[in-house]
Amino acid sequence: MEEAAALKAVVAELSGRFEMEAWSRLGRGHIHRTYEVRAREEGVERTLVVQRINRTVFPDCRPLAANLEWMIERTRGMGVGIPAVFRFRTGQLFREDASGTWRVMERVEGDCLEVIDTPERAREAARAFAAFVFCLDGEPRLPWAVVLPGFHDTPSRLARLDEARSRASVERLGACREELAFVEAWRDRAGRLAAVLDSGGLPARVAHHDAKLNNVLFDRESGRVRAVLDLDTVMPGTPLYDLGDLIRTASHRGAEDERDLSKVRIDPELLQALCEGYREGAEGALTGAEEAWMLPAGVTITLETGVRFLTDYLDGDRYFATSRPDQNLDRCRTQFELVRQLAAWIPKGCHGI
Repeated sequence: MEEAAALKAVVAELSGRFEMEAWSRLGRGHIHRTYEVRAREEGVERTLVVQRINRTVFPDCRPLAANLEWMIERTRGMGVGIPAVFRFRTGQLFREDASGTWRVMERVEGDCLEVIDTPERAREAARAFAAFVFCLDGEPRLPWAVVLPGFHDTPSRLARLDEARSRASVERLGACREELAFVEAWRDRAGRLAAVLDSGGLPARVAHHDAKLNNVLFDRESGRVRAVLDLDTVMPGTPLYDLGDLIRTASHRGAEDERDLSKVRIDPELLQALCEGYREGAEGALTGAEEAWMLPAGVTITLETGVRFLTDYLDGDRYFATSRPDQNLDRCRTQFELVRQLAAWIPKGCHGI
């Protein structure tokens, strides 16, 4: 009842005359709480996506709002867009009340994939993400807000793992000895991408920062991507972060939390499709240095994500939502298996990988 009352109040405050009729939980996102709401606006039925923002992760929504305003402006008329965002009566994109911080978007029909099915889909997902971020990266240069400092700063992620390790329970430490040893073996190579970006060896651009396969929505008839989703982490960075995340999630057909690691196998066709699709979406804008870092970025982002899952496991599963015991540890193990396999595709000594 509390959820229903909160949702009804949020919908009633939208700009327009909305009245909620029904609601249900939507999706399996790790961070926010998301709902599908059926409502009527002056007699017309509308389907909305209502999100309660995780205020632990995003205590201040002003940077989110500023970046979202820029995205609405930049993507107007694009082939690959973003879901329409509704304004409240205040004119703002977010509403804050006693029940939380809220945002309301259009419900766009289409398919979100947890596991890739064909090379064609992999190519299309990569093309769409590249087209999206390179559209945002155009002129004039916009003052994008950094909403989560250090989000893809791998050395900082390793430091947080060390802190979690120092305070973890004996039981959890004992369960992940092999994973901690794996991190130590990779530690001196893990921060190379961040160092090259910081030194100016790669151009500073805008990136989505969470370019997972399930963050694009495919049209059910054409197979093309209709929209790019989960926009909270769009901020300055490098598109290589996004390609790295795509390689992590769409170069194989295993689940992110797969327990049977024999099912986690890099597919050469998928890997090639991702790289070709990303080049296509970038339309020649990738520099030679960015081209050289494409596969190593996949290794780096996959390793970093495994470190994040391992950190959360040691911290008692406080950040990523879990539905069963040891899920974050299984997620970590899957990432580290992918690191082993991806590294085999890269010539020895390339960028220190």
